[in-house]
Amino acid sequence: MEKKIRDALEIAQSKVEKLMAERAELDKEIERWKGVVDSLSLVSGGRKDELPADVNLGDHVGSALNLSFTDGVRTILQLMLPPMTAPQIRQRLEDLGFNFSKYKQRLVPLHNTLRRLVAQGEVEIVKEGRQTKYQWINQVRRALEQHSALGRKLSSRAPLETATQLHASPTDKKR
Repeated sequence: MEKKIRDALEIAQSKVEKLMAERAELDKEIERWKGVVDSLSLVSGGRKDELPADVNLGDHVGSALNLSFTDGVRTILQLMLPPMTAPQIRQRLEDLGFNFSKYKQRLVPLHNTLRRLVAQGEVEIVKEGRQTKYQWINQVRRALEQHSALGRKLSSRAPLETATQLHASPTDKKR
């Protein structure tokens, strides 16, 4: 009886480990797709219904253009060439009309957004002495990095596995 319980425990632990690995992969994929949605929403002028506009650029550009907080951070980083600290980004957002008064800790939403943009590969951290600064990664560089990462990944696999992966449809992939 004791052996059956140990065997069942090992099976259950193995299943939990497998599911957690799958969840980690899904979380990564979700973050990548969120970045795509955010980028396409910004480019297309589409608005996300679930996110209220936080930055009103109407007074600054002469039209009623509103951005989500994340898109506001993206815009600031895209427009500023030298890397910026979180307080510098916050100041630029305030200059655009974003009101941080609804937050007890004014840098918390900014740090959370920056962390997410770094995880999505849109922003990089630049260390300058003890200061942490953030810099936008342009789309050309991002595409080149993704291309070289894919090349490294495929070259490390066996030829049959690589060929199978290249010709597999999205529904053929493991979940």
